[in-house]
Amino acid sequence: DLGNDWVYGPVRPLWEFGKNPLWYGPKTAFWVACPDYGNQPFLATDPSTTFVGVNHACKTTRLFELGLYDEQKGLRGDGKSYTGNDDDLYMKSLAMGFRVFYNPLVSVNHIIDKKRYDGLTHLKNSWIVGRNECLNYRLLSTSSQTGSKSLIPRYRYRLLVSHLAGAIVSCVLLSPSSVMFYLANINRFIGFLYTSILLNFRKSPSAT
Repeated sequence: DLGNDWVYGPVRPLWEFGKNPLWYGPKTAFWVACPDYGNQPFLATDPSTTFVGVNHACKTTRLFELGLYDEQKGLRGDGKSYTGNDDDLYMKSLAMGFRVFYNPLVSVNHIIDKKRYDGLTHLKNSWIVGRNECLNYRLLSTSSQTGSKSLIPRYRYRLLVSHLAGAIVSCVLLSPSSVMFYLANINRFIGFLYTSILLNFRKSPSAT
């Protein structure tokens, strides 16, 4: 692995309750920073196979070339960010042509506390993500003369339909983790839409 700029591997959850919650599965593993892309090594080129800080390593020189970790990124409740700094570094590395290598033998265990065991915590986080995405969308729209002035981008309605269908199918197939995944994405849409409506109401003359 010495010829690679980044090396990362799977993360195994160690729950304080001693067992996986019903909502945990391949679609929701990333919520607790436990990605696992299988038993075959590969050179990463896909944006969807990002790494997490729990289990990745890089050459120091490459990290400085990327500008270190962006402390303004990462899920917070202040409405200023929604993109993780790990995702940010991963995408920058791919864009700069760095060798990012996944090695299934480089695995670690990750202790998950009781709070993150509760599915409601992740539903709440998905709402916050939707809200923060809306705030960033509005900021970009305001700063760009060609930016969209719509409440919500049209493609998000298509995603909503897809997630609703996915939730229904997952219920029929009795797949709790998939149901939870789709519910979280629906809640993310609601957070975005609610925030957009609220911002419009505050700007309207009748609201002053």
